[in-house]
Amino acid sequence: MKFNVIPFVIALFLSALLAYGLYSISSDTNKLLLSIGSFVFFIMTLGFMIGIGFDSGRTATNAKIVAGVLFLTFLIVNSVFSITGFSIPTYLITNGILLSVYLLIEYSLHKSNQ
Repeated sequence: MKFNVIPFVIALFLSALLAYGLYSISSDTNKLLLSIGSFVFFIMTLGFMIGIGFDSGRTATNAKIVAGVLFLTFLIVNSVFSITGFSIPTYLITNGILLSVYLLIEYSLHKSNQ
């Protein structure tokens, strides 16, 4: 695994902009939780998608596809949460399960060394 600084900084910037966009759209009282949570989830998926390189081409392709799919999933879920009202436990449980599944898949891909 290689850490690429410039693409990771771009992922950081994009994640911050997307989180701010969701913050500005939301009219709920949990705007701060939504924006911080969105930023964390976006940077984890975008960081793996464009900021991390892998030694094996097969592993890189699988990891980037999984990160892209989960990024879109987080974007859709957090957009729905920003448009509709939500409770804190619902937000934490939904995004926590998605993040756990994502991390488990990425860990399995890294350990397989294909």
